Amino acid sequence: MLSNYAGVILAAGKSERFGAAKILADWHGEVLLRKVTKKVLSVGLNPVLVVLGAIVDPAVASIRDLPVGVIVNENYASGIGSSFSAGVSSLPNHLKGVFLFLSDHPFFSKELLHSMITSAGSADVIVPTVDMKPGHPVLWNQQTFDRIRKMKSDETGKSIQNEFNRMYFPWSDKKILLDIDTQQDYQNLLEVQQDI
Repeated sequence: MLSNYAGVILAAGKSERFGAAKILADWHGEVLLRKVTKKVLSVGLNPVLVVLGAIVDPAVASIRDLPVGVIVNENYASGIGSSFSAGVSSLPNHLKGVFLFLSDHPFFSKELLHSMITSAGSADVIVPTVDMKPGHPVLWNQQTFDRIRKMKSDETGKSIQNEFNRMYFPWSDKKILLDIDTQQDYQNLLEVQQDI
């Protein structure tokens, strides 16, 4: 089922709040970007694309041996919308949808992705939630691709969701809400569990 869906991992940011190259931080023995990318690959999505921007060469080196496509967004500084658009613009139209992953959201499961697909119904955008708080990844179906490809740099996934039939999908695992913004977040999340 998941082979009809793509995965796009956004990893183009400058990590200003983190104070260092966040995607290159150690995550239980591997670079965070590599760890997240391997996890996305393990659930069976095809293709999987990684969108880079501020940090390119060492990021590419960390995933060079993995079967993923790499897109370098030269306009990454203009906003996350340009990276999302760049990723989806590289996808074939025959796919049923795309899961949007953020490289600093390391917690998700194959069970979550399967459940989102099977519960989607006629929804165009499926947002997993815990206690009504939105988490990641977000599933965008094929009908949204044209709009995403036309996104302006200052737009975000959240800002265009209202244009579609959006479904909030309740989930029990609070870890899908957790992301790494600061060094303190990083230290706290390293202790959540030993691996992703």
